[in-house]
Amino acid sequence: MPTNSVHKLAVKSIGETAFSLHSVTSNPRQCTPIDLQLAGENLKLQSLTDNPPAVPVQLASYLLTEFFALLHRSGLYNRQKSLWEALARVNEVHLERLKAGFIVKIELPIWELRFIDERGRKLLLARFLDNSAPNLVDVKNGKDSTRFLQSAVKQAEKFKVENPAFAGLILVCEERMPDCLINDVLKLTGDDPVARYQSLLPTIGCPIDLLVRKGEQFSIVLPVLPNRIKNLSSKSLPDNSSTSGDGDANHEPSELVV
Repeated sequence: MPTNSVHKLAVKSIGETAFSLHSVTSNPRQCTPIDLQLAGENLKLQSLTDNPPAVPVQLASYLLTEFFALLHRSGLYNRQKSLWEALARVNEVHLERLKAGFIVKIELPIWELRFIDERGRKLLLARFLDNSAPNLVDVKNGKDSTRFLQSAVKQAEKFKVENPAFAGLILVCEERMPDCLINDVLKLTGDDPVARYQSLLPTIGCPIDLLVRKGEQFSIVLPVLPNRIKNLSSKSLPDNSSTSGDGDANHEPSELVV
């Protein structure tokens, strides 16, 4: 375990006058895939502490670039506007390995990522569950899955009380998103087509999204997007214009993609 218990990353723009996430959110309907690529390339994460953990840093970078672009290009940003716009306001990301126990602390296979604005307020919460200790947390087990979800929702509710501008919760698993976790989230958010895309937690009125990490790549599981949209990224630019808007995000696929 690194010396630092909380790792901090500063979110910087490489060129102050270049296209940025703020540029996209200020006029989203006019942005093209090229604009999204420029905004992502203009963003960098600068470590403020020693030896930040590689995978959580990779996740933070993905959420601020590829995920941000995917929400725009799929039209999902219309359904989850608060979460999407919050990504553009992130000033720092704090990374911390969660622990359990009162006297003897045991490290859990869960990294918590807190996305902070320039005033020090928590805007977004992400939790990444790796496969390093399935004996401690195994989300394929229904009870562990429920505890993992409930703990994250409780923390999100706390952040929402602290800061009414808190805008969303993101849960990430390795390799595969267990059906039990998906079903638990759908019970909370609703299972009709509109509810699936908004994916709002009723207690805080903010979206909850589920992602998986396979190899070096992240992908969205919930809300469910058609594969042709789901596989888009700001690094795979088509020749045509942006697919932003409500069109694809209003189409409900017939089944979950897990």
